[in-house]
Amino acid sequence: MSDPHKKLARLLAHNTKAVRDKTVKNLTQWLAKSKDVKKMDLLKIWKGMFYCFWMSDKRPVQAELATHIARMVHAMLLPRATLYAETTLETLGREWGGIDHLRMDKFMMLTRKIVFELFAYLRNNDWDTEYVRAIIGVLANGVLKVDYKPYRGICLHTTEVFLDELE
Repeated sequence: MSDPHKKLARLLAHNTKAVRDKTVKNLTQWLAKSKDVKKMDLLKIWKGMFYCFWMSDKRPVQAELATHIARMVHAMLLPRATLYAETTLETLGREWGGIDHLRMDKFMMLTRKIVFELFAYLRNNDWDTEYVRAIIGVLANGVLKVDYKPYRGICLHTTEVFLDELE
């Protein structure tokens, strides 16, 4: 029996744009509906999502995909939204050092959009204390954890955009 999450990751990393686009749309619906999503499942999916974004060409396509990826958090409630944010940023942190200089700008744009949508998520939930603590916990224990060396690049970029996106 094959792992459906690995299959989804493979479709996200497919070399045909139409397949990737369809899979991203289906993923949003799946995330909103699925009841029992585990961290390992989302990490597998995010590996595919990372390469989906990696293969996106041309600025408008990249911006649209980055916005779509970042806005997926709005389709979920706590604790799934927190888990989505955690695995998103964990994947970006893990892969950050391997991003070449030609692709770095688009991943910086993706990170900025993710931070913006996390704040929008909190605003949409009236800055509820439970939501704020959950999202700040994800940031503080993940990409903003400066003593964890592999995250230094994304940590610096996240701190750079943090206040801009909070406004």
